[in-house]
Amino acid sequence: MTLPAWRGRGYVRAALTKAAALVAGWLWAREGLVISAGEGASSYQKLGWHVADAPVICEQPRGRDTLPEEVAVVVRCHGDTTWSNGAIDLRGAPW
Repeated sequence: MTLPAWRGRGYVRAALTKAAALVAGWLWAREGLVISAGEGASSYQKLGWHVADAPVICEQPRGRDTLPEEVAVVVRCHGDTTWSNGAIDLRGAPW
């Protein structure tokens, strides 16, 4: 989240570009993934990321649950890959 007074300066673009380069170069992963509040996904989409059509599952104090307000946003790092369309299980707490 960026404070309104600091928006439009390219900080998010720079951070996401560096994150994608790290995932692609150091981890050699096909995709990078970020869990975002649903209303924040459009910021990622403007930078070339794509919303995965998949539920996000995690551990909560009451047990395993789906995060209904969160979406997974994916960036392709190598080639024209596509998300495998399966649920995204964080296998632990979300934060």
